[in-house]
Amino acid sequence: MINFTILIAETVVCYIWRDGKWKLYLLDGEENTHLSKGGAYVMQQIKQQLHNPADLRQIDIVLLFSKTGQNALPDFFKAASSHGFGQVQALALAPLTQRTQVARQTIDAVSDTAWCLECLLPLLDAMLQSRLDLLSDAQREQTYAHEKNIEQLQERLRRLKVENAALQARADALQAAPMEHLVTFLPLFFRNFWEKIRPDELAHLAGKLSFPTIPSPCPDLSPEVIRQLKVKFKTLPGSAQGKIIGMVEQLRNIQKQDIRVEMLDFLEKRNDG
Repeated sequence: MINFTILIAETVVCYIWRDGKWKLYLLDGEENTHLSKGGAYVMQQIKQQLHNPADLRQIDIVLLFSKTGQNALPDFFKAASSHGFGQVQALALAPLTQRTQVARQTIDAVSDTAWCLECLLPLLDAMLQSRLDLLSDAQREQTYAHEKNIEQLQERLRRLKVENAALQARADALQAAPMEHLVTFLPLFFRNFWEKIRPDELAHLAGKLSFPTIPSPCPDLSPEVIRQLKVKFKTLPGSAQGKIIGMVEQLRNIQKQDIRVEMLDFLEKRNDG
């Protein structure tokens, strides 16, 4: 990064930050130039003397102006912008000269190269660095607050997802299993199921308007059919299994029906989950 400081009073003096320190930057071979030559001339001289002026956006400029040079600031800003320089900022020269340990009158300060290099420009560096530090602290605080806000939003989103899943589970539970599932799988859980409950009673408990037609008598399932139905039950989606097991538990509580031993694992897994 190349930086320039331009002192603007009745005369204009330019300094460049190079090799870790400030150095006087000659304008057309001269240590200073008269203000009447204008900002366009000064910026053109800076641009022409740079070894690689291809990307002037990387060059920042500080304009230190006296009361005399204040009116010329628009010309300097316009010239810097037209040439494509980077950030340009203007600071009053008088407050800086008053803060240095060795006081100088503004006009003398501009022409006193040694004093500028030893006193004025180091003070300028310290002031600008302090501003950068304050800006960095503010940016860090803003970044922390932003990250904290994101964490809070993520936690809120997580809670909403959990609540939504719970509400969905309740909604699914309120929707009774299809009658064909109940007719098929309830006898898998209960021995001699149709001897203990009528089809119309099942329809009433399931909230259905129509009830199935079941032959009477209806023999209990054979071991082979039980095995096949268990395989088929395992292939059902979890929500479908849950609805069927919910009806199983409801019938078990109401009628105290006995569950087949081989089906107890399904109920225990549901209760553990």
